[in-house]
Order: sequence, then C-alpha cells, then structure tokens
Amino acid sequence: EHYSLANITDKSLLYLSKAAAKAQHSAANQIALNYYNRALQLQQKMRQPLNLDWLHSKVEVLHILGNREEQAQALQRLRSSTEGSLLLDYQWGAYYQAISDYPRARSFAKKALRICQKDDIVSQIRCLTLLGLIEWRQGRFTSSLRYYQDALACLAGTERLAGVASESVQIHSGLALIYRQRGDYEKAKQSANQALIASEQSNNRSGEAEALTILAGIAFYERKLDLAISYQQKALQIRRMIGDWSGEATSLCNLANAFFEKKSYQQAELSLREALPLLESTQKRWEQINARNLLGLLHYQLGDLSAAKQEIIKGWQTAQQIKAASG
Repeated sequence: EHYSLANITDKSLLYLSKAAAKAQHSAANQIALNYYNRALQLQQKMRQPLNLDWLHSKVEVLHILGNREEQAQALQRLRSSTEGSLLLDYQWGAYYQAISDYPRARSFAKKALRICQKDDIVSQIRCLTLLGLIEWRQGRFTSSLRYYQDALACLAGTERLAGVASESVQIHSGLALIYRQRGDYEKAKQSANQALIASEQSNNRSGEAEALTILAGIAFYERKLDLAISYQQKALQIRRMIGDWSGEATSLCNLANAFFEKKSYQQAELSLREALPLLESTQKRWEQINARNLLGLLHYQLGDLSAAKQEIIKGWQTAQQIKAASG
C-alpha cells in the first residue's frame, strides 16, 4: 500500500511539474503558479526533499506577476534551503531592482556576475543586463550602456547556443531605452524592433509587451501621441492576458502621460487611478513617484491646487525614501 501511494505521488508530481513548465512557457503565469504551489505542497506533505528547480521557477513566475511579498518569501525559503547559488543571487538582485532598492540589487547582481563560470555565457548576459537596468533606473546612462554593450558582445558568441532569445530581447530593449534617453530615436527604434522580432519569434509575450512599451515611449518623445497610445494599448492587452500586474501598471502610467499631453485629462486620471493600486501592490516605488507627480500636474491643470500639492509631496517623499536619481 505504501509503495502504491508513493508511486501515485511520483506520477502526480511529474504531471504537476510538466503542467507548470508548459503553462510558464505559454505565459499562463497564474496557472503556472498554481501548479508549482500544488507540486511543492505535495512534496512537503509527503516529506520529500524540496525541489529547488521548482521553487526557482516559482520565483520567476512571481516576479512577472509582481507579487513581491510572496516572491520574497520564496526567496527566503531558497536561502534557508541552500548554501547559495548564482541563480539565487541573480533572483535576489532582480527582486530588489523591482522594489527600487538599487544598492542591494547592484550588490546581488555583481555577486552573481563574479561567480559566473567563463563558459556560462547565458548567465553572464542575464547579470549584465540586470546591472544595465539598475544603472538606467538611477540615471547612470553611461555605465548602463557599458553593461548592455558587454552583454551584446557576449551574445555575439552564442549563435550556436539554444535558449538565448530571451536574453537577446533584454539586451536590445535595454539599448533602446538608452538611445531613446539620449535622443537618438532612430537607433532606439532599431533596437526596439529587434527586441520585438526576437520576442515574437520566441513567443516571449512579456518581452513583446516591453518592446511595444519602448516603441510607445519613442513615439511619445517624437510627439506622435496617437501612435504612442496604440503601441501602449497593445502592450497593456498582452500584460493583462499574461497576468503581468507590474507591467500593467507601467502601461497604464504611460497611457496617462500620453492622454495628459493630448489634454484628455479625464482619461489620464482614470489610467492613473487604475495604476496606483497596482504600483503599490507590486512595490514599484520608482514609478509611483512619476505617477504622483503626473497626478499633481493633472490637478494643477484642473485648478485644484491643494490636491496638486498633496500628490507632489507624496511623490517627493517616495523619492526621498529610495534616494531616486530623479523624481
């Protein structure tokens, strides 16, 4: 009887793990999370050793969903279950980047990069692109560009390696952000379109939404507001479909900016009111600053100076908390 029960349990775990991986690959992130939770709970119930690969995959899914509290809990569980690893350091770095704790994010990302094996090109690229993003978030565009260029150089030697499409998307998206910030919109569009093509070819819906968001930003800076809104609405649709709450908040904020510039103040406020709870629940404090500032400008335009001042102060307080480079 015990053997029979154990056999059934092993089959159930195999089914759950395969279903979780398939859902994750298809960007059905909430479904993937449910399967990973069921598999891990069954393991615990049967007193089997913790499957670290499943828990790491759960962290990746939670990162996309923007569930920062549960993500931190899973990372703590990994920390207590292993002596540490490159992947764990990288995932801590990604977590701290997402909640705008840039000193810790940089520390973990650099630690992960230091322990990369010379032949582990994919991990090197992931660490370099994370460092590039951290630097970009703080307005350090020169060092950010250097990290992305180093990642691109690594990517050039991976033609025969499988599974680098996601890394290619991250690199070209990062370069597009820097070129956009420098006002080189043609280079920015070229890099963003490369990211879009790579994400479409690899069915990377999250990367596709990010590339569309960057193209929307370029269109915004070029004052092509209708095009910016069109790109951003496509990104928003994808993010809602895959359960990317963090990305959904970003798209809503960007739509609010475009609507504000078109003087469509009601639509701008609706987008911001929808975005703010998502920004708070996903702990995206860096973007909370911009959202509060925009809401303050919106109130100012509508003549409500008291409400405008209140929102600007909230944004300033958040900027002080995270020592943002701008806010």
